[in-house]
Amino acid sequence: MNDAREAMLNRLRDAAPSQARQTVPLPPFARAADGDATLIDRFAAALERIGVTWEVTDTAVSARLYLVTSLQANAITRVLTWDAAQLPAPGLLDTMNVLGIETISPDLRAAPPRMRPQDPDSRGDLLRSVATIEVGIVAAEAGFADTGALAVRGGKQRPLLAAYIPRRVVVLLPASNIFPALSHWLANEAADTGEVVTFLTGPSQSLDLELISAAGIHGPRQVHVVIIGGI
Repeated sequence: MNDAREAMLNRLRDAAPSQARQTVPLPPFARAADGDATLIDRFAAALERIGVTWEVTDTAVSARLYLVTSLQANAITRVLTWDAAQLPAPGLLDTMNVLGIETISPDLRAAPPRMRPQDPDSRGDLLRSVATIEVGIVAAEAGFADTGALAVRGGKQRPLLAAYIPRRVVVLLPASNIFPALSHWLANEAADTGEVVTFLTGPSQSLDLELISAAGIHGPRQVHVVIIGGI
């Protein structure tokens, strides 16, 4: 048996060099000094490298107008989102509700006891009820100009489900929260609040056994960042 096993391992070792492995290149990092490019320019370029679309608005008011117009143009009637106070666009949820766009905040932390982890059936019902919602709207605490990554802090009234269940996710980011790199943000970050910080780095990407890339298998298929100036 040991001889047979050793023979099999030898065949695998011999075959490995002859099979060219496919590799998926990582997006290049932006250099710390890119001529006269501003942080927003560098951040936007990094977003494009990782497959994220973006829009720059002058103020929170123009961001609100842009969002509701886009939702209406795409016939969106339901969105997963955060509590209004957690979004850097005052009046956004009220405006959507007035226009007939339902806003849902699937916060399991605030769910009654029967929907908490000890009752998986109730949790499953809640998740299934929001699984078909196409668009999520959340806010990023920081964006990084070298990689295009976004730091999103979950917590009370900020359900991370809104960032990962919908096929399309819109991330609101104040322009003042763009940093050259993660290290700059960490140097300025306040004391740990005990809340979860997750990092969005573009649309969900998965590779099968043949290294064929597929988007949106384990998360959003599209990520769109709205950079809000003036805040």
